[in-house]
Amino acid sequence: MSRPQKHPRTGVYWCRKALPQALRAVVGKREITRSLRPKDPSEARKLFPEVARQIDAELEKARLHAALLSQPEQTALDDATIARLSETYFVHLLTEDAEVRLDGFSDEPRQPRVITPQDTEAGRPIVPSLPDFDSMAAGLEEADAHTRRLYARGRSDSFFDGEVDEVLSWASFGIRLSPTSPDRKKAVRALQEAAVRAAKVIRERNAKEPVVTPQEPVAC
Repeated sequence: MSRPQKHPRTGVYWCRKALPQALRAVVGKREITRSLRPKDPSEARKLFPEVARQIDAELEKARLHAALLSQPEQTALDDATIARLSETYFVHLLTEDAEVRLDGFSDEPRQPRVITPQDTEAGRPIVPSLPDFDSMAAGLEEADAHTRRLYARGRSDSFFDGEVDEVLSWASFGIRLSPTSPDRKKAVRALQEAAVRAAKVIRERNAKEPVVTPQEPVAC
């Protein structure tokens, strides 16, 4: 639907989106609903576009997942794909950083929000407050140190293991890599290299240096 819908009993406005038949088995639902929380229609209309965008993003991930499951597993990745994997992840990390800077940083430390069971059950959107600059910079250093430690020791962790499957599932790859593929180690190191390179650029941006995000590489 293209506008908020008022719940007949509670008066709270909701965002609802029916799922196409092909996605119902993947998502396990006939529709996705999110409470907009306010009962005021003008407030609901303000919140609706962002919540609708979140739902569309969820559905796009579900579509990609469904398409990926229909593909046979690959047991190997060639050098060109691994290089493109690294560069694509590098661009992705810098794009995320640029998007955060568009919204700006708070001058005050972010206050944690307590998520209640009622929030989870109602599918209420979690709208985070703006991050503060110092916390972001400290988090960057901590994450970069951890990545460098893994890279130096030739190790992975659950995060990078999961990132390999996540990035390969993107539309620009559409690859379902076998869990036992020997090239998984190469893919992990490619992502770690990209993360270290991205941290350098983000550090430059933090030091007031304007660095443009490059274009995502195109498959040959």
